[in-house]
Formats: sequence, structure tokens, C-alpha cells
Amino acid sequence: MSECVLCREQVTNPLCMDCVSHGINQWLEEKNLSKIDSQKVFTDSKDCMRCGGSINVCLYCHTKQIYELLKDNEVSHDLLQEFVDYFHFDLDKKGYLLQAKLI
Repeated sequence: MSECVLCREQVTNPLCMDCVSHGINQWLEEKNLSKIDSQKVFTDSKDCMRCGGSINVCLYCHTKQIYELLKDNEVSHDLLQEFVDYFHFDLDKKGYLLQAKLI
């Protein structure tokens, strides 16, 4: 397992940011929202079980960044909540999941 380059926690998810972003971009497209550009920034290992790409950011950090982008772009509360319902990886409910419920 690798370490998340953002939060320094151990990455335990089996999917890279690009593969997770692929599913998120499908949802964004269905909602007529702009896709997220998921550039591979770090390429030090080949661990993704779907594509073999590197996994250097945990799902929590990655989806939190996308949540914040959506929020900054003033996406409606209903769409923010739907994003959280579909894509949250806030397993301890202390981050953006809780924040979304309070909006």
C-alpha cells in the first residue's frame, strides 16, 4: 500500500484517481455539469486493479477535492447531496459528508 500525498494516511482503496473520476464524470455528464480533469500527477507505482495506474491519493481526499470544486461552482444543494450519496468516502463522517448534510 502507498501513502496519500495529500493527507499522508495509508491508501487502502484499490482504484486510482482516474478510475474513480471516470465514474464521477459519467454522473456529472448526466447532470449536464462540466467534467473533472483527472490528470495523473504521480506515477510511482502500478496498483489500480482496474487500469494498473498509480494510487497516490486516497478516495477521501480525491472526492473531497471534487466536492469542493462543485461547491465553489455553486452547484445546487440537491446535486451536492446526490454527489455525496453516490461518491462519498468519508467513512468516519467528519468531513464533507457531514458538511453536505448541514448545507
